[in-house]
Amino acid sequence: MPYAGLHSYHGDGTANIGPGIHLGGLVGFRFQEVVSLNGELTLDRLDLSNLPVGEQLSEFDLVATISPLYSIIDGKLEVAFGPKIGFWIGNYDQTSASRGDGNGTFSGLDLGANLAVMGQVGRHLWLGGLASFDVRTFRSSCFAPPYGKETCANGDLPPADKVLALSLLLMFSI
Repeated sequence: MPYAGLHSYHGDGTANIGPGIHLGGLVGFRFQEVVSLNGELTLDRLDLSNLPVGEQLSEFDLVATISPLYSIIDGKLEVAFGPKIGFWIGNYDQTSASRGDGNGTFSGLDLGANLAVMGQVGRHLWLGGLASFDVRTFRSSCFAPPYGKETCANGDLPPADKVLALSLLLMFSI
């Protein structure tokens, strides 16, 4: 099930993060008709705004989870929901007079939930929407200035990010 939509960050430290592009997909197989086991891969592009003059920051987050779904099917309508657990890694580049120039990574655990509503539009094609909520905890942070040595930290990291995403999705059935 490929999907594309928008995400938004919520909580402490997210005042300068606006809605961004959210792309991904679920691939899996069904047990009986109502339970499926899926792998999910998501790419989020952060939209950062209101930065001080002369500062630039760009970030992409990649999330990989195991995402089982339970489905309720009524004719040509399907509602699927379930938890997800996995890991995430963020890669960023920054130009900053106060924090320094360079690039870095964040990584940690991702816990969340999915809710999908789909309608059958063809013999093997379903169209719908996907709402996802993720809590991304930080386990490590690394930063490398230009021409400098990379340093990493496992303590004193930001609080967990809370990410809400809404997407359009396609489901192909066999």
